[in-house]
Amino acid sequence: MDPLNVANATDTFSLEKYKKDLESLIASNFGSGGQYCHHVTADPAASASVKHGLSIQSVGPIELPLSHGDAARLVSRAEPLGLELWGFASTQLAFAKNPGWLALRDKLMKEIWMDLSPYEERPSFKLDKLLLYGPGSSVGEYPKSQPNERSFATLQILLPSRYIGGRVEITYGTASTHYDVDKASENTVSAIAWYSDAVYKTEPIVSGYRLALSYEIIHVLPTPVPNLRFMLDNLTKLRHLLGYWTSENTSHLMPRMLAFIFKGVYRENGLSGILTRNDGRKLQPVADLLGFKLFFAVLNCRLSGDADDRDEHVFPKSGPMRWSRPFLDGHGPPTMAVLRSKRLETKEFVDLDGDHYADMAGWPLEESDILLHEPLEDYVPDAVEYGGLTQNRPGSLQCSFQKSILCIIPTQTYVEFLGRVLPHRIPRWTRVFGPSDSKDAILILKSWSWDRLGPFIPRLRDVAMQKGDVALWGHILDAAISEFGIDRHVLENVAFFRACDAFSFEPTVARLERSLEHEGLSRLILVANIPEYDSTYSKTISAWRMKYTHHIFWSMIELGEKEVHVLVEVTKQGDMRFVRDVIIPELTLKRPSQDFCIALAKATSAQRLALLPDQKSLRIIFDKQNPAAPGSAEDQLAIFDEVFDKCLDLAILSLQKTLYVDGHIEDSRAHVIQIAELCIITRHLSACRVLLQHILGFGWSDSDTATQQMFEEFAIPLIRDLRSLLKEYTIPVSAPPFSNFFGVLIIRYIEYILGPQPLNDVTPETIGCECSGCAHLVQFLTSADHNELHVLATKPIFDHMKGRLQRIPQRTKTRITAFQGRRKIEIRKQLTPSQQEWNSRKGQARNFLSLIGERDEIRKIFGDTRHESVELLLESDNVESRRMTIDLGEQ
Repeated sequence: MDPLNVANATDTFSLEKYKKDLESLIASNFGSGGQYCHHVTADPAASASVKHGLSIQSVGPIELPLSHGDAARLVSRAEPLGLELWGFASTQLAFAKNPGWLALRDKLMKEIWMDLSPYEERPSFKLDKLLLYGPGSSVGEYPKSQPNERSFATLQILLPSRYIGGRVEITYGTASTHYDVDKASENTVSAIAWYSDAVYKTEPIVSGYRLALSYEIIHVLPTPVPNLRFMLDNLTKLRHLLGYWTSENTSHLMPRMLAFIFKGVYRENGLSGILTRNDGRKLQPVADLLGFKLFFAVLNCRLSGDADDRDEHVFPKSGPMRWSRPFLDGHGPPTMAVLRSKRLETKEFVDLDGDHYADMAGWPLEESDILLHEPLEDYVPDAVEYGGLTQNRPGSLQCSFQKSILCIIPTQTYVEFLGRVLPHRIPRWTRVFGPSDSKDAILILKSWSWDRLGPFIPRLRDVAMQKGDVALWGHILDAAISEFGIDRHVLENVAFFRACDAFSFEPTVARLERSLEHEGLSRLILVANIPEYDSTYSKTISAWRMKYTHHIFWSMIELGEKEVHVLVEVTKQGDMRFVRDVIIPELTLKRPSQDFCIALAKATSAQRLALLPDQKSLRIIFDKQNPAAPGSAEDQLAIFDEVFDKCLDLAILSLQKTLYVDGHIEDSRAHVIQIAELCIITRHLSACRVLLQHILGFGWSDSDTATQQMFEEFAIPLIRDLRSLLKEYTIPVSAPPFSNFFGVLIIRYIEYILGPQPLNDVTPETIGCECSGCAHLVQFLTSADHNELHVLATKPIFDHMKGRLQRIPQRTKTRITAFQGRRKIEIRKQLTPSQQEWNSRKGQARNFLSLIGERDEIRKIFGDTRHESVELLLESDNVESRRMTIDLGEQ
């Protein structure tokens, strides 16, 4: 059964068939990792070589980059191929002898060829047309002049020309690749290639013209033309077959290594293999991806047995004899009648880069591990040794041959092998350390746990620095990061400053940046743990830390809860001067969200207790001798307070964007309370004062509707929350800085809600009398201090006042009673609509004051300053205090 179709039916698995299927797929064309298009750009210096030399029949010489004048000339003479697309046939084009252009063209073609189909024998590139894309052009692939049936891809070389737009999209199946080819198009030559199976399309050019040479890429060998669909099918099958080898369910059925004999120099009637070394190189990317090691090696095979006594070369009394290739026709060596033993040995292992692996010599190999198209004894030997007659019978016969083989070993199997030989190899590495040793060390670092690596790390680190192998040191760094995460212990384990001495600073930090590339803001933990006070690297490190910190922050799309924890770790582990002087300013420029800023301030505050006076230092000690970190614990606490102040400032600054914005009002109130509580807890009342002033400084609208909305949606709920907070911490509302905040809000609210009190237009003329009794009546009706007037008088005076009141019936309501021979008249004001409305607003203002505090607390807020409107609101509403009584006597 085909292993590709075998799942758990291991009883039907055939290793021989598996080896043959694998050999067949390795020999097939499976392309370059499934890529269907490629794009390369030449450097500007090389691109300058094409400035002169292009000439077009009927147009003449064309200077590059293409000018608008030359573009107009081309349009007037070219063949229209589509909407704003023109072309010239290859027969109309000529390049003057220009070695620079020829070298650039060939280099681009080679890069495209090696990217698109690297194991294809060099194809032919046939120039088809010169294409000119104009503004508005939006086309797919144009029809070829005379398409070649062995063409399998298209190449466009884009010549220097100035244009905007024209983005190229190449699609295969559901995958799409885009190239913004207008970038630096005026000064560079670039190339795009794609398989014929893919679909090419260009977006409209916005302005300018694009000039491109179009080539067909033609398969020149008699083998089948590369076909992307077939190549991808082969690649899928190959991956499946190799995956079957390492599957948990089937790996026990597979040998530790498979060997495939390469196609031989001599023709051996189909007995040699079908693979070449080029097939091995083609397999390398797939093997790396799926976890296999590839080697070229030499297979020694020695067969022992009895010579055939019928062989004409065995003469009576003949002694020992030896034969070797090439054998003369008709005079071959004796053949073997009986095979007694087989001995297989592998040696001369090299990887596909040509690096030698001496420890692999003698790797155990069984005959079943090799794909043999015929039994070993049927292979033509390279040498034959005959032992001579023994007791008048043919003696022993030894046949030997060597074959070049491709060895495939699962990486895990190879790593297990390294585990056995590594203890013996490492002592030798201090004297001899070749490329294969470096590769093995890196493989070990990638494969082993830190616990297992631990005993070897110091020696591996020393070897890397002694040999100047920054790649090996970088993998030690990767292993340390994998074990410890982004932590200061990483720098200790990789001996960072010794590495700077061994490799110089720039390559060391470049490798550090590479290891940290995908670690987000956590990178700052290590950056903050590289001190600046080393005399050798102080200025260099300072500049690098600032530059790299800027890069880290601006590579972050957003900052959230995870990043808060990271920055707290930076303050715990790193140099807080660096936090204060570099990180906080970068944060300020980044302008993160309110949630982030407040969470950072909270988390930073919570860490203050970690900085105790008995702490030796926040800096770490590297294995390079460094002086003690400057500053006492008290200094560190002072710096920490500065950092916390800046975090508070940042949180307050973040409110500017969303303090009173639709959809953010409730969150803004919550953030204000959170910041205020932080200020209270940490006694940073100066920051609290800034926060409250910031709220008061918000642009208040002159519109009553907008002001009402501001108070209802933001200010009044905020006062409730703030009042609850102050009660929780037993802080009076009259305590600064809250007293100023509440006082300003009270005045603003009263001015908005109360306004001026409506005037009463009752005068002596209105009631038609200026006597003393009526004067009291006018005074009562125009006063805001009393709502009710009780008058005691005799009947004549009573009748007189009653008559006057009848002239303003809408202003009063009266009730008359007898009182000890006299009359008592109770006069109650009837408010005008405007007065009723004002009283209603007065009630709202009093309710507002009650949110803030009691009367005594409100008075304390204003201290010695008296505001008439505030005092009016604070007056009692007792009925007796609002009633006025006069006695006009017996008159």
